[in-house]
Amino acid sequence: MFPKELTRGEREEALRLLASTGADARALLDVLAAAIGAGEIRKSPLAVPSGLVRRHRAGTFDPTPGPHLAEARHRQVEYKARLRQRDEEQARELAPMAPRLPAEGRAAFEEARCLARNWQRP
Repeated sequence: MFPKELTRGEREEALRLLASTGADARALLDVLAAAIGAGEIRKSPLAVPSGLVRRHRAGTFDPTPGPHLAEARHRQVEYKARLRQRDEEQARELAPMAPRLPAEGRAAFEEARCLARNWQRP
């Protein structure tokens, strides 16, 4: 939810600041993340949400810098869902073959499957 560049203390303080913004908190966080990503923050990342909340209360908040982050987040969720679906389909296709392999072959099969998924073997 919060930009990963914020420390735990900064996240807690930002949460406190954004509590009054209700449903617009996500938009404010997106603008904060955009400012951090663009290198626009010179001193404290907490000065930005404080100013954003002030603008939100005054009705002058401009969410323009943030929507591309929301879209990127949406694409990432869709991508992960497609990967999960592909992995499940592959597992269903390959499952009937696994029991027929001898133990040695099964281990090699599992290792290859892990490598194909870009996962590390447990």
